Amino acid sequence: MNTTLALPTQICIAFTFPVLALAQAPYGSHKPLTEPTIFGEGTISGGDFDSHPAFMPDGRSIYFVRSSPNFRFWTIFVSKLENGNWTQPEVAPFSGQYSDADPFITADGKQFYFISKRPVNGQAKTDNDIWIMNKTETGWSEPQHLDPPVNSDADEWYPTLTRDGTIYFGSDRPGGHGKTDLYRARLVKGKYAPAENLGEPVNTAADEYEPFIAPDESFLFFMAGGRPDALGRGDLYVTNRHGEKWSEPQNLGDKINSNGTEYSPKISPDGKYFFWSSTRGLTEAPMEKRLDASAITEKFRSAENGLGDIYQIDLSELHLKGKTERVPIAHSSQDAPKPMQAAVDLAGSHDFDFLIGEWRVHHHRLKPDSQEWVDFEGTCSNRELMDGGANMEEHTLNAPYGAYRAIALRAYDPKTGQWAIWWLDGRYPSGPLDPAVKGRFENGVGTFYSDYMQDGKPMRVRFLWSKITPTSARWEQSLSSDGGKTWAANWIMNFNRDTTNPAQSTAEQSDVHDFDFLRGDWRVHHRFLRVKEDDRKWLDADGTASHRELMDGRANLEEYTINAPSGAYRAVALRSYDPKTKQWAIWWIDGRDPLGALDPPVKGGFDNGVGTFYSDGTIGGKPARTRVIYSHTTPTSARWEQAYSPDTGKTWETNWIMTFTRAK
Repeated sequence: MNTTLALPTQICIAFTFPVLALAQAPYGSHKPLTEPTIFGEGTISGGDFDSHPAFMPDGRSIYFVRSSPNFRFWTIFVSKLENGNWTQPEVAPFSGQYSDADPFITADGKQFYFISKRPVNGQAKTDNDIWIMNKTETGWSEPQHLDPPVNSDADEWYPTLTRDGTIYFGSDRPGGHGKTDLYRARLVKGKYAPAENLGEPVNTAADEYEPFIAPDESFLFFMAGGRPDALGRGDLYVTNRHGEKWSEPQNLGDKINSNGTEYSPKISPDGKYFFWSSTRGLTEAPMEKRLDASAITEKFRSAENGLGDIYQIDLSELHLKGKTERVPIAHSSQDAPKPMQAAVDLAGSHDFDFLIGEWRVHHHRLKPDSQEWVDFEGTCSNRELMDGGANMEEHTLNAPYGAYRAIALRAYDPKTGQWAIWWLDGRYPSGPLDPAVKGRFENGVGTFYSDYMQDGKPMRVRFLWSKITPTSARWEQSLSSDGGKTWAANWIMNFNRDTTNPAQSTAEQSDVHDFDFLRGDWRVHHRFLRVKEDDRKWLDADGTASHRELMDGRANLEEYTINAPSGAYRAVALRSYDPKTKQWAIWWIDGRDPLGALDPPVKGGFDNGVGTFYSDGTIGGKPARTRVIYSHTTPTSARWEQAYSPDTGKTWETNWIMTFTRAK
């Protein structure tokens, strides 16, 4: 925020970007957003001076700025996603007394940056400084002032950070190229080095505000006022970094910029959307017709009234070239002022974006153990997991030899740029799962392979994804018995997007209710036993879990965010129920090793409210048994415990405990 700005001439504020872990990001859209679209109209953008959203990592909480009409006092509000809707915003617990703005949350959710005029060491302040808070079990710590050389006696605003902890911000400190310039301060051995002016061509004699820096520092969005190519009172620009030099900034054009003021540029955590704030609205053009007192008053008190609203659009609509085309937003932190943890590049995690949503599927398949081809219909519902790092597909197959359900689960490895794909056939819910097919997309075609044994002979399977459009796609499975020299197709699926039903229809609920207590969203406290030689030490971490039912209750899936001491990561638990044995099989996919072989599933069931599950495997080359127990289940809490036994169950050592508390 810039306290010297006098509306309506110019504006400056700031905000945030995290990473979330839901099948569909709460800010996401099931249809393309090709034009500027108001975000949270009526609730978050509701007729007040609203701007600068900052999402928590799970995407279910949003912090944003609500300003006084004269832009002299700023307050940070928070809204939460409940039952599919954003709640009425409330003043954030740390805000409301002093002028606060420009929230920025690290991707792991552990740190919260913002600017404020609150007192420093009991001394009143008239300029804006950058403050930081750490995440605690009950919320946020007391705000801590970020000392020089970042803060100065002038105004600082809009802090954003790179992966290595470098902080970018705006300031009107003396010695700049114009009234306000953009700066950065590098983190060296846990302390910030003196702030550097970004120099020309980024900073000019005009006013530059609000830098949004890419995690890898490859590009920069920023707001500026007074440049020769400006379309309004304040425009948004982008510049690319080449070594230590910046390219000539490019105006984002009239689809983003208006004759009002555009500010607070941001890319969504999943890299799909561009967010910004704008004062465009009814004050920029005449009404389509004469309005009476009631109608005009309603417009003055609604979004697009010319004060300020939050907008979003598909990032692809910016028609950017280079690294900004597909952006993995991944900032993380440890306790300040330690360097931020490096984040992986999730660019390839968008490969299966074309499949998100609902589909009608025509199957052309060889009958099992036959050379006869059969045709039948089915449906498919695809949802994103782990910020695009995984996705899950639920199929209904109306085969002539018996209708059944199935699940396809995919996980992306950013280190290799490959996907691993597993198929769970609902007719064989206890598995075992076939080895994952692995591969990638090139030139719009996805090719995936796996090797297996059939009747004692080595075989190879190949998946091909092709003919991909926004409304259709083709999948083909082929087999080879000669190491891939020749191939024979045995299954083809033709996908056509289902535009008639917003969601896949479901059959009557089955009698499977064992895991009903886990439905919904949870806060999870983890206790891990770390073993190093003879040293055994318990470590604690917090996280989240989101549980959803699949296949009419015969399967379910849980998505985890785990803020472990060794580094935050994501994971998925997949469960399938076998009505023949009345047992569940549970698989665990660790987001740190998405291409790794899955451990054997733990299998078992519930008795008198306690779920007990076992699996046999090896640890360090020695036989070991795993036991998982669910207990203390209530509508608002539950306990999970994992233990290992080196002696086939005679003795057990617990090594992981999760305590679930339902998220409000």
